[in-house]
Amino acid sequence: MERIAKLVRAAASSAALCVVVAVVLSAQTLTTIYSFCSHGNCEDGQSPLAGLVQASDGNLYGTTCCGGKSSKGTVFRITTGGALTSLYSFCSLENCADGQSPLAGLVQASDGNLYGTTNAGGLFASYGTVFRITLNGALTSLYSFCSQNGCPDGNYPGGALVQASDGNLYGTTPEGGLTGVGTVFKIAPSGALATLYSFCPQRSCTDSGSVPNGGLVQASDGNLYGTTSGNTGGVFKITTTGALTSLYTFCSVDNCPDGEYPVAGLVQASDGNFYGTTDLGGPSRAGSVFKITPSGLLTTLHLFCSQANCPDGQNPQAPLVQAGDGNFYGTTTYGGSSGQGTVFRITPGGALTTLYSFCSESNCSDGANPVAGLVQAGDGNLYGTTAGSAETGSGTVFRLNIGLPGGPSISSGGVVNAASYATGGVAPGSIASAFGSFLLSPPATAANVPLPMALSGLSMEFGGRFAAPLYFVSGAQVNLQVPWELAGQSQTMLVADLNSQTGPTQAVQLTAYAPGIFSTNAEGTLQGAILDTSYQLVDASNPATAGTYILIYCTGLGAVTNQPLTGSIALSDPLSWTVAVPTITIGGVKAGLQFWGLAPGFVGLYQNQCASARGGVPGIGRARGTFHRRRDIKHRDHCDPVTLRCRCGTAAARYSR
Repeated sequence: MERIAKLVRAAASSAALCVVVAVVLSAQTLTTIYSFCSHGNCEDGQSPLAGLVQASDGNLYGTTCCGGKSSKGTVFRITTGGALTSLYSFCSLENCADGQSPLAGLVQASDGNLYGTTNAGGLFASYGTVFRITLNGALTSLYSFCSQNGCPDGNYPGGALVQASDGNLYGTTPEGGLTGVGTVFKIAPSGALATLYSFCPQRSCTDSGSVPNGGLVQASDGNLYGTTSGNTGGVFKITTTGALTSLYTFCSVDNCPDGEYPVAGLVQASDGNFYGTTDLGGPSRAGSVFKITPSGLLTTLHLFCSQANCPDGQNPQAPLVQAGDGNFYGTTTYGGSSGQGTVFRITPGGALTTLYSFCSESNCSDGANPVAGLVQAGDGNLYGTTAGSAETGSGTVFRLNIGLPGGPSISSGGVVNAASYATGGVAPGSIASAFGSFLLSPPATAANVPLPMALSGLSMEFGGRFAAPLYFVSGAQVNLQVPWELAGQSQTMLVADLNSQTGPTQAVQLTAYAPGIFSTNAEGTLQGAILDTSYQLVDASNPATAGTYILIYCTGLGAVTNQPLTGSIALSDPLSWTVAVPTITIGGVKAGLQFWGLAPGFVGLYQNQCASARGGVPGIGRARGTFHRRRDIKHRDHCDPVTLRCRCGTAAARYSR
């Protein structure tokens, strides 16, 4: 059954160069909302090296690597108005068993708590920890690294954690592991840690890279993606079970025009590609911004220090964030008009604009040398930190207003069938995807059922009455269940709310039936979610033979008997059968149905169990765009393309490959 969940969740390398000239704007509206070390002995913290996260209560949370009551770092909360509360000072326990010197930011998990890492401290010779902290500051140390001789579990974690769709947290260490050059690990919220991968298993390290400094991101295909900075650095993909694939190695040609030494993680954008930065590379060795596809095709979007005196900045060390306008925003640690770092905007096509140069105010009271990324909060503004400032020398928290709208928004016509991405209406009870600007980073996935009505502070409401159960939320996409209560309506209104900031309403068309078949990837270009009765994927290596039963997973087949509550799973006893009997044809031949209804144990997922009328069904791809787009499939004993067609009521979906 886990295979089905992975299929539903999923709802080679060469470099191209595209260097553009940067534009420098006049100063944007930057406000320093807090300067660290404002209290005696810097008990409020000192030198934040990580970005912020906006939690479900609307406040921002972050870490400082130094300062605090023991001068070993803090966790803090700050309002968007600048009121700061120090929640925890590290090294509060003997021998710093609770950790010290957090270098990474925090992530809010589905349980509402914040999770993070410390670079040092812990129970075993100060090799770092993983911790959990409540929004009120109660900290629990979950794991101390280097718990065995030789540190096979890794040490000195410096990247942020990410909670994956399986509910576990994933992260990296730049040192330790079987070869001493870093690991990828998985840790349960309870603290049970498993090392998934040790880098550089072969002497040359070309198969995987080494020294991962940044955090990971879980992509729409369910895999994790990250960077390494050893040697010249690289980009890799790793499954949640530990199978790693090297996608790209930087500095592939002389002078490294494709970049070198990425120290930050990646962000997956709304176009499905990943975007990131390198600290070095290019003729000025000033770093780059790049785009890379999930298959490893890299494009250099911008090389920093493209002009004399580097007004566009140099040496970016932080990840990017995609804001509500579709552009990416980031920081450079150096460069700009004063040489102390910048905030920039870059379009997906590579047009870069310098928005702000730090140390523009007297005595650098606006901060200097940002090494962390930005977050777009619910008010539309960007928030970030600087590591230094002349005023206190200990860093700042700032707000940058660049005119982005506040509150989440849904694109016009952006609510579609989650399986087919078809427009024309969604059916009550089905799984739908809403596209827009939801001002969230990082993504979050529901870990339990019944599905929650809010994730990371985001909620969606239909018709001013019915909250939508949420599967997944991100900055650009939300997957949800259309409430059963909307049956019989032809149109409703949908609104998104983020931490009590409500966006504009958007009309959504409703229909009794909107069938769509899921595929094994988010793009709808791979095998369909078609399994055999052993729940194994039906593909070229496991074709269905004539007369055998296959399970077709889809959504949008309309009303059912024994209807479950909105957000709740369908039961196996009694089963929920669709009121309208669907028609399944394979290659134009009607298939005999054994079951048609909701898949037991899932929310909004339908299952059709039918006999394959012909042999060799390797799979069916998912349609995107036009609702009746056809895709062909090939049989083991036939070379002619065959179309699978699902009809319910007057609506139909055809899938061939």
